[in-house]
Amino acid sequence: MTGRGLSVLLVAGESSGDLHGAALAREIRSLRPDASLIGAGGERMRAAGVDTFVTLEEIQAFGFAEVARGLGRLRRSRNRLVRALRERRPDVFVPIDFGGMNLRLAATAHAAGVPVAYFVSPQVWAWRTRRVKTIRRVVDRMIVILPFEERFYREHGVAVSYVGHPLVDEAKPRVPRAAFRAQFGLGGDESGAAPLVALLPGSRAAEVRRLFPLQAAAAATILARRPGARFVAAAASAARAAELRELAAAAARAGAPAIAVVEDATDDLLGACDLALVASGTATVQAAIHGAPMVVMYRVTGLEFAIARRMIRVPHIAMVNLIAGRGIVPELVQDDAHPARIAGEAIRLLEDPEARRAMQRELAGVRAALGDGGAARRAAAVVLEVAQRGTAG
Repeated sequence: MTGRGLSVLLVAGESSGDLHGAALAREIRSLRPDASLIGAGGERMRAAGVDTFVTLEEIQAFGFAEVARGLGRLRRSRNRLVRALRERRPDVFVPIDFGGMNLRLAATAHAAGVPVAYFVSPQVWAWRTRRVKTIRRVVDRMIVILPFEERFYREHGVAVSYVGHPLVDEAKPRVPRAAFRAQFGLGGDESGAAPLVALLPGSRAAEVRRLFPLQAAAAATILARRPGARFVAAAASAARAAELRELAAAAARAGAPAIAVVEDATDDLLGACDLALVASGTATVQAAIHGAPMVVMYRVTGLEFAIARRMIRVPHIAMVNLIAGRGIVPELVQDDAHPARIAGEAIRLLEDPEARRAMQRELAGVRAALGDGGAARRAAAVVLEVAQRGTAG
């Protein structure tokens, strides 16, 4: 293309972006073995061959307060990425979600003449819809993974390609259901006297600190109603696993039941559980792919909630409900996300097999709407197309 191998700069700022970025990187390398992949990401992207000169830990943040505390670190990381765009001039820039930083970087890339293929849309359709004007100006192609996003961007005059959801390929257990349950002294019978309840409190440190204690307190109520229940929390990284173990120990001292923590085994857990308590986000889609009945929750600071309530333009917070177009799983937000409500919804599902089966039928519909697999491969082809057009121009 330019007398050298293809140069791609990828930037992911969250755990889900790191997962999708790794799948994309592998497919780009498959299509273009000469590709040089650099940018920002985590362990998965590094394992996929991306030179992450900025790490996920340096730029990952959550909420206004956390961003403010890490502003200096974020600015330094952003400046390194800006220099890479201006000085290394990659053949294509691939932002992966993470709109707060990535839209600014996309504007820098556009000004530097670097084409932009944006993989995994930030949730501008939910709030901050004014950002669509920026996207239309600085992004050469939006590569979207949710079915309703394609129509949204077309209606706003943005070049868009819908590729399906990468989790269709990525969300696969490595351990059989019966074997995973056996690790915790449970049989394979579904929702028997001793159900397996998964706790997914999020991938960011602040999410875990806010949501896990609520889930742990709810677990105590569930156990009182369903003696013998087992509780297992999924950690998105080694750092989150360490934090979860500390929080689980503190919760146990306060009366919560024992909660095991597994790392890099979310799909094994979701494939084996009878019910999942899930932080709103990508994990709800992951649970839907596994057909895991779930209760979704989220809580932020009072100020953040007041601002978000005025800005959000969609009727649901759970991605599975947005995809379904209706409320198929319970959502507990802010004051409603307290242990009694969480436990009440969980017990209702555990004790009502028909309600659980009805939810699983709805989740199967969500899974079907996400495509037949191959999303990362299709996304890689679009990235290469954008790069080709950029160098040809």
